[in-house]
Amino acid sequence: MNRIPLQILRQILFASLCLTASGVYAFDDLSPTSDLSLGSSSSAATVRQHGALNRASIDQQGRQQQALVSQAQGSRGGDAHILQAGTDNTALIAQYGINNLASLSQTGEGNQALAVQAGNNNMVNFTQFGNRNSAAAVQMGSGNSATFGQFGTGITNRVTQIGNNMHASVITQ
Repeated sequence: MNRIPLQILRQILFASLCLTASGVYAFDDLSPTSDLSLGSSSSAATVRQHGALNRASIDQQGRQQQALVSQAQGSRGGDAHILQAGTDNTALIAQYGINNLASLSQTGEGNQALAVQAGNNNMVNFTQFGNRNSAAAVQMGSGNSATFGQFGTGITNRVTQIGNNMHASVITQ
């Protein structure tokens, strides 16, 4: 079993605490790129990047959106993208490793999404269209993929992938 270094766990904890703050924050090391588009002053977007060649974007439309991307020291070539439209949506992406991809898209009200990737070449893709949906993926290993499509209200999907080359795909209406 892969173990997440203490430094990474601290960054994930920091990332989750940032969700309670308001405003836009970006931290950059070693030429990562980030793009933030904040829809309203009542929304918060945070990008914390370390490592090399990481990319992140957050695009928020609506009110009371909370989004955080944390790409940890030692990460390389990570892609993290969050798109939020509506009200009171929350999304968090935490990446540690090489060439991980996470894309979270939320449209509606009160949706929650979490993607934690520790390993290499992992992929998460969530689409939430509706209200009060919840999605979470934890990937520890390499070559894993998780895709969730939530179209409705009150849907919950969770996946934990510990190991290599695991695949999960769920469409719920």
